[in-house]
Amino acid sequence: MGSVGIHVLLTVLLYLLPESYGSGASLPISPRLLFPLCGNVLLAPFTVLFALARRRGWKPEHVFLLVYIPLSILFQVALPFSMVPDEATHYTRAYSIAMGQLLPHKQDTSTTLTLPANLLGGMQNGEMKLRDVAALAGLQVDESTTVEGGASGTFYYPPASYALQAAGIAAARLFTRNAAVLAYAGRLLPWAGVCILLYFSIKYIPVGKNVIIAISLMGIFLQESISLAVDGLAVAAVIAMTAFVLYQRGKPGKMTRRDYLIMASVLFMVLNFKPLYLPFLALICAIPASRYGSRKRKAWVTGGVLAGCVVLALAWAGLMLSYRGMAQSYGGALEGVDTSRQLAVILRDPLRYVMTLLRTVYRLGEFYINSLFGSALGWMNINCSYFVVGCNIVAMGWVACRESAWHSDERLTGGLLIGLSLASVLIIFTGEYLQWTKVGNDVVSGVQGRYFVPLLLPLILAAKHKKGSEAAAPGGTAVLSEPLLLSTALAVLALFNVLCVTAA
Repeated sequence: MGSVGIHVLLTVLLYLLPESYGSGASLPISPRLLFPLCGNVLLAPFTVLFALARRRGWKPEHVFLLVYIPLSILFQVALPFSMVPDEATHYTRAYSIAMGQLLPHKQDTSTTLTLPANLLGGMQNGEMKLRDVAALAGLQVDESTTVEGGASGTFYYPPASYALQAAGIAAARLFTRNAAVLAYAGRLLPWAGVCILLYFSIKYIPVGKNVIIAISLMGIFLQESISLAVDGLAVAAVIAMTAFVLYQRGKPGKMTRRDYLIMASVLFMVLNFKPLYLPFLALICAIPASRYGSRKRKAWVTGGVLAGCVVLALAWAGLMLSYRGMAQSYGGALEGVDTSRQLAVILRDPLRYVMTLLRTVYRLGEFYINSLFGSALGWMNINCSYFVVGCNIVAMGWVACRESAWHSDERLTGGLLIGLSLASVLIIFTGEYLQWTKVGNDVVSGVQGRYFVPLLLPLILAAKHKKGSEAAAPGGTAVLSEPLLLSTALAVLALFNVLCVTAA
């Protein structure tokens, strides 16, 4: 396609963009001229960067930092606090932990947190504009006046899920009670954590480096990665888990204490950040027995670790379910939703539930794909055309096709990646069926494309897996400049989509 062709494509898409959002009469010049001009000026440094990366052989992890950091900062500015789905909800839990409330309070008929009465003052879920940030900055959080509140759905996340968010808020509370400073302080450390995890994943994974960079440039991931919510960290944790296991497969000798420490850290993150992706804990089974020292030792370590993770997950779920009012979780406030009755349906008639899943995928599969590849950002109120969705699919497919294949003597490895991905899909649908779907509904409600972002890398790697000696094909560490430049151009387009709504 070439860099010139990518700039032309961006120019055309930005020229057409104002049709979706009005005439822009308040701008000093026509947005049909302003958007393409600013978009190409923004893309130009990245064009030079990728050209230099190709000619000078820059390392992929360094290219990632040079592309992801500036784009994610721009998204951080363009998306006001609470414009990312569920961000304000997660903020209440993180703030309560920063105040020292690790667990919710048991009430007679409900479960709550003690929160400042005006904690969410000035925030408008899905409707926040850039001009509203100034108003938010003019508010002071008053911790002397409290109320019992908070979203019960976040209680299922262990306190460790919010360690970074709470640390940022706690640090800011030492100096100020400014509402905007506290909110954005909660965003800072999770964003840094995502950046660090992806950097080291790209550095050490033997193959799939360009795929990780492409995922980091998806509009849907950029908005999640800068959010205070745990979704961005969950994606990064699954990628880190995959990278760690593939890296260990290619190393000789036994794992060191450092390797075990890293493995424990990655397992801890997958276990805590998002229960939807717990199946990926089993990836440690793909590490060869020689790395553990023997087959017996591998069986003891993997069996003990996985059993321990299951016990911890069940113990935490049991603790939370012991709280009054928790059985309804998210859906408790929704008319017609009854988690206990839905669970009874699954246990009593699993075949009926399977048919519900198949019907859901048949009816809503197109929506899942479109939303995964950027048809709707923010609270699904920042839309783009199906042509742009197609461009995003082409960009990811281009990277996946150009990425090097990888080999192993075990066909099981590629199958394991597919199996764990499907297990996560089942958990995603089951969780939404229990929490968001009304009793008697013939499809599952609440599932969105963003839930499938962590599955992209495992599924693409499974498709690129071939039986043979354990190695990546030559060129596995080369930066795919043109495909990634297309991904960058589409990230710039997504940024302008966001600004058309938030700057209005």
